[in-house]
Amino acid sequence: MQEKPLKNYIILAVIMLSVVLLVFYIRGWYNTSKVYYSRNSVIKNVAREINAEEISNYTLESQKFILYVSSGSDISIKEFENDLKKLILRLDIAEDVLYLNLDNVNISDFNVRLRNVFADSERIKSRISDDSTASFYVFENGKIVSLLNNVDSFNIEHIKRLFQKWGFDND
Repeated sequence: MQEKPLKNYIILAVIMLSVVLLVFYIRGWYNTSKVYYSRNSVIKNVAREINAEEISNYTLESQKFILYVSSGSDISIKEFENDLKKLILRLDIAEDVLYLNLDNVNISDFNVRLRNVFADSERIKSRISDDSTASFYVFENGKIVSLLNNVDSFNIEHIKRLFQKWGFDND
């Protein structure tokens, strides 16, 4: 009976160790990305993110855009945001959509500012809600001309029709 060379056992051990390390690396990468997406909105991948203080400056640069505001860590809207991301890409309006993460924003102060500085009319002022989980604000010429609260409660086809009605459809 012929004896196996020690070299074969060393090669086998290196291969097994490499596979085990690769599995642990992939597992760690998966867990990290899972935690990241549970704390951040997927909309960040298709729309520019803005903070509350930058809105005034942005209204000077861009005449017409949609501001999408939501909590990046709200698990209940993740499925809606995945569908919204696909819609933004399908309509080719990524340049027209901004995202504001409300996790580190005082919502009451933010909404007071929206009412006092950006609201186009009393109707708009009265519709700005502190209780909305996710909202769209349509800006034209520095003012909010339309808005939709609790957008995650609407189906994506309704959102698509609204975007088209508001003039956001580069499809």
